[in-house]
Amino acid sequence: MSILKRQVLFVLFAFAATLCAFAQNKTITGLVVDGNGESIIGASVLVKGTTNGIITDIDGKFTLNDVPEAGVIQISYIGYKTQEISAKNKTNLKVVLVEDNEMLDGSGLWRSEEIGCYRRHDSRRFRRTEFTSGSQCF
Repeated sequence: MSILKRQVLFVLFAFAATLCAFAQNKTITGLVVDGNGESIIGASVLVKGTTNGIITDIDGKFTLNDVPEAGVIQISYIGYKTQEISAKNKTNLKVVLVEDNEMLDGSGLWRSEEIGCYRRHDSRRFRRTEFTSGSQCF
């Protein structure tokens, strides 16, 4: 084989290897809804273990770029359980978030031990004080 043919084959191989390296990351689109099918606005969608993330728009939709094939997508929103979904073989997701009832006291309100404020105890220290409503902090 001539030197010119070897050089051409080497360049083609290097180009193919570069394309394969870029092909490992992909874009994932999706929709985040609650149990009633209502869109969740502002849910956090990110690749676990990275800072690559986005929030859902007014329709509950998102587009997350540069997702590794072996990555895990984490979807979270206040009052709902965080979900983790493997990105393997996926490009379009519909995620239904489940309410986190452990944070509620049964009446639909946050448990009172979850509410607290920090008040000045003396001139140098603050102490956490528990209250049953946010207005008691003032």
